[in-house]
Amino acid sequence: MANSLEEIVRLREKHKTPKEIIIKGKDESIEPLLQQIEEGGKIQETLNQQPSEKNKACERLEIEIILLRKELEKENPVVL
Repeated sequence: MANSLEEIVRLREKHKTPKEIIIKGKDESIEPLLQQIEEGGKIQETLNQQPSEKNKACERLEIEIILLRKELEKENPVVL
C-alpha cells in the first residue's frame, strides 16, 4: 500500500502543470464567457424594457379613451 501511495505521489508530481500556464489558460477561456455574460445582460435589459414600454403605451391609450368618453358625454349626455 505504501508503494501505491508513493507511486500516486510520484505521478502527480510528474504531471503537474506550472500555475502560470494554468492561470493563463483560464484567462483565455474566461474572456469569451465574460463577453457572453455581458451580451446576455444586455439582452435581458432590453427584454425587461419592452413590457414597461408597452405598459406606458397602454396607459396613454387608456387616458385617451377616458378623455374621448368624457367629451362624448358632454356632447351627448345620457338621460336615465
